[in-house]
Amino acid sequence: MSTQPHRPVRRAARTAAAAAALISVLAIAGCAADPAPRLTVRPAPATTAVATPTSAPSSTEAPPVDGPTCVAGVLQVSGSAQAVRFDGECARVEISGADLDVDLDDARVDSVIVRGDRNEIDLDTIADVTIEGQGNDIDAETVGAATIRGDRNRLDVDDTLGALTISGNDNTIEADTIGSASVQGDRNVYPGG
Repeated sequence: MSTQPHRPVRRAARTAAAAAALISVLAIAGCAADPAPRLTVRPAPATTAVATPTSAPSSTEAPPVDGPTCVAGVLQVSGSAQAVRFDGECARVEISGADLDVDLDDARVDSVIVRGDRNEIDLDTIADVTIEGQGNDIDAETVGAATIRGDRNRLDVDDTLGALTISGNDNTIEADTIGSASVQGDRNVYPGG
């Protein structure tokens, strides 16, 4: 007589073990699955950030809100969908992000570099502007030199643009006068072009 269980008993034991393993896997997977839809909540962006001015505010003005500060001659502004104002002094401003509204109209700045898409920048008189991205809109009083690498950017200079370099398509430049222009790309619009 053999001491090994009969085939039907071994088959039933294997089937029971497989069923137990399957139930365990389904139970674990059931814990991970959430039948309800997920809701992602993002905090609302700040409406306006104002950098600390270089002079103390008068007693009748409200103190400025903490904002970007110039560190070692560079002001960095980054993010998305927010408004930023800086009215201090800084050698260079680097803007990176999307859908930013940056007001540098009262700032004393030598150069601005814009990297990103759909940013709106207001400037006064500036030596150098570099735009690397798509759909940016820059307004300035006077610009010494502008370099545009990208598409669908707009630069509106109220007075003089000393030198213009474009490498891209569908850019629009408005200025009373342009000193020189080097343009590569298609459908770029600029005075004299």
